[in-house]
Amino acid sequence: MTDKSARNTTHQQKIARALHQATGCGYQEALRQVRLAAEQGLLPEHLDAAGREHAVHLLAAALLAKIPPQPPADGAPSTLRAHPQPSPNEPVAAPSLPWFEATDLMHFAPGSVTVLVSLPTTGRTTMAMNIAAHNAERGTACLFTSGETDDESLWQKVLIAKYGFDVRRQAPPEGWNVFKARVAADMGSMPLFIHNPPPGEEVRDVFLKGRTMASARGQRLDFWILDTIQHFSQFTDDGLDLADSMRQARQIAQGNQIPVLVTAQVLTESKDVTISTGHLPPELRGADSVLALHRDNSSWFARRESDSATSTLTRLRPHSVQERSAQLFLEEEHCRFVSPQAGNPTA
Repeated sequence: MTDKSARNTTHQQKIARALHQATGCGYQEALRQVRLAAEQGLLPEHLDAAGREHAVHLLAAALLAKIPPQPPADGAPSTLRAHPQPSPNEPVAAPSLPWFEATDLMHFAPGSVTVLVSLPTTGRTTMAMNIAAHNAERGTACLFTSGETDDESLWQKVLIAKYGFDVRRQAPPEGWNVFKARVAADMGSMPLFIHNPPPGEEVRDVFLKGRTMASARGQRLDFWILDTIQHFSQFTDDGLDLADSMRQARQIAQGNQIPVLVTAQVLTESKDVTISTGHLPPELRGADSVLALHRDNSSWFARRESDSATSTLTRLRPHSVQERSAQLFLEEEHCRFVSPQAGNPTA
């Protein structure tokens, strides 16, 4: 092996390690992506520290969006620009819900724990993902941890909700080359971090892994969404230890002074019964706030023609009888909830 090829191999390994940290993909997959880009001539000519950083930026955006990387345009910056950060004197806006008529329904305060509950297959993960993407687009560094959906599918949900068409089956109106460049820029500047740890890991451990992922890209997390808490709760003789998982979530929220949103499945007498506080496991009732998602006409056959289902998002008050609700539509084809009044996508 020549000295030059040895240097190139070392640079590729460094890029792969950084790509692995930035995206959460496996190291071997990251190395495969780097070598493929090298063979196609897509890496910067000079692989010094700035060149390697620029390579990670290009490959991370392409890998997360599952779109082949594109050569850097002439005059492209040789360094990775950090995501926009507020100045020390500028407070970060509190995360909130994306829908106009629901903005007074829920703001996620630093140090608080909110629980989003629903029946199975009601759109809970899609709603949580919409909330994450919405806040990330507002500049809030958001970590989305899922034990239900793999990271590739989650990123596809983000793209479909954001751009309004199914990137898996449809061609963009402006053509693929223009769209790829736009996605690389948009995703590279969005402070959204998605990881998919194995179910059964403890809440504190999956948070630490996600925080490390964000730190590798120079970000301090402002918001964490955990989907679902059952997947990251330990089994005991009495069943899942939701009490310990909620305790860990509370410690993370207060210790890092960030809001934490956890999702959970609940069951009612039938799908036509609206979720109330009486349906919540006792461990979840100690949350600062509870959001209950209920979908009407949830039968697939009932939605064949419109592909849209009416949903109700209700803020339950665990310590009082007061409840407040907002109506939304779930557009399954676009992986998003929309406001019937505003008619705008969530992300």
